[in-house]
Amino acid sequence: MIKQLQELWERMRRDRGRLRATVQVDFYPNKAARTSVNWQNNVEQERDPVSLAIFFYARILYELAELNETRVANELMTFLSQVTNLVLVEEGPPNRPPLPMGELTLQQEEPSEPPSRSYRASFFQHQDGQYRIDFQGSLGKEGVYLPAAYVVFLQDCINGLEDEN
Repeated sequence: MIKQLQELWERMRRDRGRLRATVQVDFYPNKAARTSVNWQNNVEQERDPVSLAIFFYARILYELAELNETRVANELMTFLSQVTNLVLVEEGPPNRPPLPMGELTLQQEEPSEPPSRSYRASFFQHQDGQYRIDFQGSLGKEGVYLPAAYVVFLQDCINGLEDEN
């Protein structure tokens, strides 16, 4: 019995993967939102915000489907395709359009008040190269806040795009 528990523990530890990054999106009562990305390594070339955006998007769609919010998921998919068309241009630096966030404003500095709602996505990479996301979030009007969490994160990513020549 002890050997089986030890084997199970080793498998769980081995399968957990290595934490690559954590994305936190906080919403504040004053209609402000803030995104923070904490990378677990200091090597610049290993930081891949595109992968974070893709996996975070997929997880938001999954959560919306679980909540039976298919209309909201469809709207988010349509919205993302429109944003992609706005950002991608054939030549020159990428466009950085301000995304429609309703009454929300993107805040860079840490507000003095605690957030009223938070979402956290932790990205793990397994030894075989596969990724896994652990998602934690506040419960409530998820048909509103889940897509808003992604839009706020996406705006932060768009603002941070590098100019390529």
